[in-house]
Amino acid sequence: MKRFFSVVLIAALLAPSFCLADDLPESQKWENRSDGAEQWFFHDLPRHIGNDFKYTFWNGYHLLFLAAGAGAVVGIHQADKDIQEAFQPERPLGATFDSVMEWGFHPLVLGGASLIAVGAAKLAHADKAALTAGTMLEALVITESLTVGLQYATQRGRPDGSGNTSFPSGHTSGAFAVATVAQVFYGPWVGVPSYMLAALVGVSRIDKNKHVASDVAAGALLGTLIGLGTAKFHKKEFSRYFLMPTAGNGAPGVSLAGTF
Repeated sequence: MKRFFSVVLIAALLAPSFCLADDLPESQKWENRSDGAEQWFFHDLPRHIGNDFKYTFWNGYHLLFLAAGAGAVVGIHQADKDIQEAFQPERPLGATFDSVMEWGFHPLVLGGASLIAVGAAKLAHADKAALTAGTMLEALVITESLTVGLQYATQRGRPDGSGNTSFPSGHTSGAFAVATVAQVFYGPWVGVPSYMLAALVGVSRIDKNKHVASDVAAGALLGTLIGLGTAKFHKKEFSRYFLMPTAGNGAPGVSLAGTF
């Protein structure tokens, strides 16, 4: 029964993410920018954050996803007690696994790793990798800011009694924000393992008795939405780093465009 609840929870976390992660236009305008790859996009951070919110919430499909996700969170909330009892007190994932997930995927650790990755990629002149890591960092900042705001606004008590910042799960929201950026930029070969790892982060928070299932589901919803909007904006803004589908003489193909 415990394994059944774990599988159901992971499936519930992963399902909505794949519904939207590939919702990108098949063709995009390639911008002819003279500043080239050397401009670090954090130079325009205020404009970027505004566009991140625009691409996240000013989209009918995203709002529909938000509404459906909120409904799912409410539904999962009804099963919070049963799911929690399936994990406690035995903790099937184990204390060591939970601790590794807690510290390894702490929002500050994810943010620090993303920042280091930006610097390393810039030094290596790996422009797409730098863009990906920077987009992850930007998505994390927005996601965790909203997460903390919601936690203090809702004041929901943690199941282990350690505080009143349970809803939503910050570890989960950050992990799903990063996973969604990876999915949008690199596709399912990177996205699928990233989502599975993010789901394990969420389940470990239940196993550690720090969150109930609806906290985790809400974190997954928030992280996926912010990660999706942020990645969409940056993928369009820096479209010169991505392959573009083409069709010539009746034969489909791909081309890589760039500015020099």
